[in-house]
Amino acid sequence: MRSYKSTELIILLAFILIAPLAPISGATSAFSIVSDKNTYVRGEIVSVTGKAGPAEFVNINVFNDDENLVWTSQIIADLNGDFELNLFRFSQNDGRDFGEYIVEATAAGQKTTSKFTYALFTLDATSLIHEPGDFLEISGKAAEDIIVTISLRNPTGQIVTSQWVTGTFSTKLHQFVESNSLTPFGIYSVEAQSEEEIAIHSIQFRPAYSVSISDVILSDQIGNSISNSSENIFHMVLTNITNVDIIPQSYSVVLSVRDSSELITQLSFTEGVIESGTKEELGFSWTPSSSGNFSLEISVSDTFNGTQILSVPKLIFVTVTD
Repeated sequence: MRSYKSTELIILLAFILIAPLAPISGATSAFSIVSDKNTYVRGEIVSVTGKAGPAEFVNINVFNDDENLVWTSQIIADLNGDFELNLFRFSQNDGRDFGEYIVEATAAGQKTTSKFTYALFTLDATSLIHEPGDFLEISGKAAEDIIVTISLRNPTGQIVTSQWVTGTFSTKLHQFVESNSLTPFGIYSVEAQSEEEIAIHSIQFRPAYSVSISDVILSDQIGNSISNSSENIFHMVLTNITNVDIIPQSYSVVLSVRDSSELITQLSFTEGVIESGTKEELGFSWTPSSSGNFSLEISVSDTFNGTQILSVPKLIFVTVTD
């Protein structure tokens, strides 16, 4: 073992005694402030919480989007550095305009900010994508003394339905049942409007399956439709697919041929991209090598592995004789 000289030992002991007194990086919580809501309507109180140093004096200022000071206050953080304060209530004649506000906190030479919005009303949709059978659920809040008209407009701009709401509301505005002239698949707008303000959300009405498959047809080599055939005879398995969605769709169409024991005797596929509202004709060759009863199934997914099923499969049964 190495023997330390006296001066080296003194320096080493001093380092051991002093080192634990050094501050640990990250032990002090970050200086922060945040409002209890992202959006306030008339009649609601703005409340903030935050973190500072233990028993630290915090100065809080609120500015409107014109950078004008609209409120100032002070508070002392508790021994854990936490603080909470109700600032002010938005009222009808307080001179505060609708828009974005900045909350600024300063303490011990530090500064931090957060933002909130003051609006006449708020509007939220529980889901932005809907399929047949889904309800369009709308929620929000408005000042108690105003009426908000909520309308659903289809992709051509026609109003599908409307409701009046006030205060805190939650309503099933519409149920999407099927695609027709009034409610086609596409992009809809949910509009909330009062005398002073308007808010718009976009939602999608999409089919449960993006692609439809026509009936599967078995044909001979010259294109005549047949129901049964003989072994070692060339056949074509025909169908077409239609993209009923509002966006282009990558697809993989698979033909699965199974015998009476459910054993797959042939697996064929084709891939591509189909544009919205268009149809593609597809054909697969099949030459049965044995007699018996067979099932021929056409399925469509976004990839060969079938990560997203795009259609209900179509199935036919064929008897092959000797």
